[in-house]
Amino acid sequence: MQDFRVWIAALLLCVLCGGDAYGHTRSQSFSTWTLDGATAQFTFQVDRYRITQLSPAYPDERELTSLLKRHLRDTIIAQQDRAPCTVTIQTVRDVSSSNVSAYGDIQCPVLFKQSAATVSVGAFHDVSPTHMHIASIRNGAASGEAILRSGQTRIRLSENPSPVAIPEFIAIGFWHVLSGPDHLFFLAALMLAAQSRRALILCVTAFTLGHTLTLGLAYAGVLHPNTQLIEAMIGFTILAAALDAGAKHGLPKQIAYPLTAAATTLIALSTGNMQIIVCVLFLALFLVAWSKSGPSLFNTLTPIIALAFGLAHGAGFAGGLMELELTGGGILAPLFGFNLGVELGQFAFASTLAIVNIGLIKHLPNSAWKIHASLGACLFAAGFYWFTERLIS
Repeated sequence: MQDFRVWIAALLLCVLCGGDAYGHTRSQSFSTWTLDGATAQFTFQVDRYRITQLSPAYPDERELTSLLKRHLRDTIIAQQDRAPCTVTIQTVRDVSSSNVSAYGDIQCPVLFKQSAATVSVGAFHDVSPTHMHIASIRNGAASGEAILRSGQTRIRLSENPSPVAIPEFIAIGFWHVLSGPDHLFFLAALMLAAQSRRALILCVTAFTLGHTLTLGLAYAGVLHPNTQLIEAMIGFTILAAALDAGAKHGLPKQIAYPLTAAATTLIALSTGNMQIIVCVLFLALFLVAWSKSGPSLFNTLTPIIALAFGLAHGAGFAGGLMELELTGGGILAPLFGFNLGVELGQFAFASTLAIVNIGLIKHLPNSAWKIHASLGACLFAAGFYWFTERLIS
C-alpha cells in the first residue's frame, strides 16, 4: 500500500507542476538563405514560445511579430571584406499556430562570387545559452548548411556553400538526446528495470537496433509516422518501463498494470481518434498480459519489449534530423553521424547514472532500494503525464 501512495503522489506532483508535454521542444530556430548576385534573401523561423523569452529585453513590445522583428534587427549583422552589408527585415507573420517567420534580405557591396560575406546570427543566444540555429544556404544548384551555437554564430555566404560535416551531425545527435528528457527518462527506467548487467546490455542493444531502424526508415521517407501518436507512445514506453522497475522493487503487477491499462484506455477513448484508440487498446491489452507473466518470461521478453519501444523512439529521433531540411551529402552521411551522436549521448547518460548508482549502493546501502523505488514512481508519473497530454493536446 505504501508503494501505491508513493506512485500516486508522484503522479499528482507531475500533473500539478507539469508544463510543456513535448520532451523534444528545444531552443532552436531555422533560416534559409537564397543568394542572387550581391543580395541574399532569407527566411527566419522560430516557435512562438522562444519569442516570449525575449519580452524582458523589449518591455515596450507587446506583439510577438514586432518582438521578433526588433530582435532580428539587433542580432543579424553582415559584412563583406570588412564593409557592412545592409540588413532589412521586411515582414514578420505567423505561419502556423506554433511558428512565426520573418522575411528579409541582405544587400552587400559586391557580388558573392567575387567575395564571400559573413553573417552573424546571434538571435536567441543571449536568452538561451543552449540555443541552436540551423541555416540552409542556396546559390542556384549549389547548396549547403551551417549549424550555429553559442560562441559559433557566423555563417558564410559564398558562391559555393559548404555542407555540414559528419562531426556536426554527431554533435546534433548527441545534444538531441541530452536535451530530450523523455528519452533520458526511458533510459533511466530501463536501467532500473534490468534484472542484471547482462539483461541491461541486451535491453540497451535491442533499444538501439529498434530506434536505428525507424530513424533510417523515417528519414529516408519510407515511414511516415503520426507525430502526435509517436510522441504519446514515447510517454507510454516510459510508464511501461517504470512499471517494470516498480515490479522489480515490489510493486504488485496484478494490480498496477491493469489499473494503468484502464486509465490509458479511458484517455484514448476521450480523444475520439480511431487510430489512437486502436493503438492504445492494443497497448492496454499488452499491459494486462504483461501483468500475468511469470518472472522467467518477464525477464526473457524484456529485451524484445525494449526493441519495440526503440521503434517508437527512432521515429522521435527522426523528427530532429528531418527538421534540418538538409540539401547536400545524401542520406547516409547525416544519418550515420546523427545516429552515432545519439548513441554517444545515450552512453554518456547511462554511464553517469551507473556511476551515481554505484556510489549510492556503496555509501547508502540501506537507502538505495527506497531511492530506486521513488525514482521509479517519478519516472512512471512523468511517462503517464506525457502520454496523457500528448494524446489530448
